[in-house]
Amino acid sequence: LPSLSRRTQLLLIVFFLHPKTLHFFRLGLSTDSLRICLESLMQQEGLNTQMVIVVYNKEYPENAELASLFHVKSLPVNASDGYNSLILSALSAAFVVFPSATTVAVIEEDIQLSPDWLYYLSQTLPVLLSDSSIDVIHTFNPNGFFDTSGNNSLVYRIGFQPPLFSYVITRRVYEQEVNIRLLNVFLGCCANPGRWLWSSSSSLVPDVSRISVEHNSLFGTQWSDALFVRPRKMSHENNVLVLDFEQESKYDAAIASQCKSAPKIALSSITCPNWQQQLEEISVEANSTSVVVTCGDEVRDLAQASHCFGLYFDERFVTGVYKRIMRFISNDINVFIVPEKLTLNPSFLELSNGSLIA
Repeated sequence: LPSLSRRTQLLLIVFFLHPKTLHFFRLGLSTDSLRICLESLMQQEGLNTQMVIVVYNKEYPENAELASLFHVKSLPVNASDGYNSLILSALSAAFVVFPSATTVAVIEEDIQLSPDWLYYLSQTLPVLLSDSSIDVIHTFNPNGFFDTSGNNSLVYRIGFQPPLFSYVITRRVYEQEVNIRLLNVFLGCCANPGRWLWSSSSSLVPDVSRISVEHNSLFGTQWSDALFVRPRKMSHENNVLVLDFEQESKYDAAIASQCKSAPKIALSSITCPNWQQQLEEISVEANSTSVVVTCGDEVRDLAQASHCFGLYFDERFVTGVYKRIMRFISNDINVFIVPEKLTLNPSFLELSNGSLIA
């Protein structure tokens, strides 16, 4: 099994666990939520507890008492402006408390980690550190429902996905995309949790999430409700990852190879209520583990596809898009949603180096 070296541990194992905001805290759930999260954290093989810190609203010192029971550090911060200010204060404190850390792993409130959360990070962190095109490692897949995910070994390269629930970012990204924008109100960035907008962002996202999240409405009821409309899948054991994601060229070649050899069907020909059965029949008939669904070239076309397949669709970004291609897993079938122009272009993936929306 891959392990984290001592130096990698110093760079990685920094956690920020956030208690509930005042409205929820009065329900008496805050410390229980933190306890559940810490228990799942302590079960991670290879964890260095000296690199764990609980950052909490200074108004609620009982969270520090709970952290001490797990023998981890705690740090009170001012969160008078709400939950988002707590996240930003935690990030700022992280790089002060651990001045040599080049990466920070964030765990927000209401999170329970999968048993292989840290093992997953041990395999993806080297890519974050070596590939300047990758800004974030996600442990949560917005499209990770039971019927649209299922390969524990698969990791996607994604063109854009805001940090959400639990993730790893680098000091470089924090300084260039978060801190400098906070200092300049005209640049904008991080006013609302789950809605952070950066000038550029590429990330790694697991097909199967490495966390479970309680339903919450921290960044708008309409959008957060859509994340929890159906049961979600979470990994339950260590999985060695397929390493196509390590290099952009290798990942592109793998996608191109699968798409070129896969049977194709237009989105307009999909019967949405029966899409799973329809794609399975196409896959079996073509003896293929992949199916390409072609659609138009506009954001509204991907919105239509997302609605048809029950994928998460956000007003700010289209989840799971990489170089204008969206993908997911259903019944062990790799489903690629591809703009028609790309399938007609001989250079295929070279048509665009960015996601469908800027």
